[in-house]
Amino acid sequence: MRRFIIISIMLLACLKAMSQDPSFTQFFQKSPYVNPAYTGIYGGNEIHAIVHHREQWMNAPLKFTTSLLSADWRICQKNLGIGLIALQNIEGDGLLTSTDFSIPLAAHIPISRELSFSGAIQTTFASRTINWQSLIFSDQLDPILGDIYTSTASKPNDSYYRVYPSAGIVITKKWKQQSKRHDYINFGIAAHHLPVGRNNESFYALYENSQYPTKYTLHGNWFAKVLPYKRFNTGGFIGDFFDYTNIYCKLENQGDLKKQNESFTTISAGAGFSMKKLIMFGIGYRQGFRKNKNQLGDDFERSLMSESIIFNTIFNINPKNLPYKLYVTYSFDMNISDLGYQFSGPTHEVSLNM
Repeated sequence: MRRFIIISIMLLACLKAMSQDPSFTQFFQKSPYVNPAYTGIYGGNEIHAIVHHREQWMNAPLKFTTSLLSADWRICQKNLGIGLIALQNIEGDGLLTSTDFSIPLAAHIPISRELSFSGAIQTTFASRTINWQSLIFSDQLDPILGDIYTSTASKPNDSYYRVYPSAGIVITKKWKQQSKRHDYINFGIAAHHLPVGRNNESFYALYENSQYPTKYTLHGNWFAKVLPYKRFNTGGFIGDFFDYTNIYCKLENQGDLKKQNESFTTISAGAGFSMKKLIMFGIGYRQGFRKNKNQLGDDFERSLMSESIIFNTIFNINPKNLPYKLYVTYSFDMNISDLGYQFSGPTHEVSLNM
């Protein structure tokens, strides 16, 4: 019963509430959800589709479940990319449900034979719904008999809707040499929930202090063929067994950095190694920040805090293709934060990329 009280307090604290977008472990998959500039970045006549599911903190009594479906492709003489993204995030066993539908539109402009620029804008139609009947407030409880009273809390709207824009850019470098025809390196920046129009979060239609914070994402990805084994004088093992390596990183901040108690910041990095064009194993690390109050409780300080160690596995369903074009990815997040692994448990994430 205590968990329902906690959720109720969180939902009612709408006069000055902050929230955070769902974040995926597998951000290295060129998903338009991470950056709309990835829309249509594969080029050609290919349609890039992702089916994604995440179950967070399996040992926690309150479940956090996120599902994503996206598709993107090239149009208009292959200079533009367009996509569709559907996202649903369920918190507290259905007490709070968030549903987003996004339409990203990207332009891909070649700068030179090896360098290209991608820029995108995105429009998102969002809805938020609460299951008010399942909430239990403190004034409903008797210390002995339990839930016997009627709460005096005023019932808000069961749902609300809003529209918000996002934007992003990506710089990509590819190599023209035959030996490096699949190699690339890219860097990007994205801004979601730009402060345009009524971009607010409130079931009570109180918009004065409920502006949804903009999320900024910086990310990089380096996908490269393993160097020829002769340079290492190791026989044919490295060159024959290991094909490619994938190194990736992401810095994500949502909220106002000047107000440390209203900012969510994480840093993620990892690497993966492809073996025999069939499977890629990877390991990553996520770093967050702890928020500490001073003795008076009116100021915050932030210090580094470890969040999780991540193990990734990618299965190439059609091993004739490199880079992988049809594959299944599984990620296991081992929580090493102050929450404690025994209380939070692992996070599982699985996706199908086509």
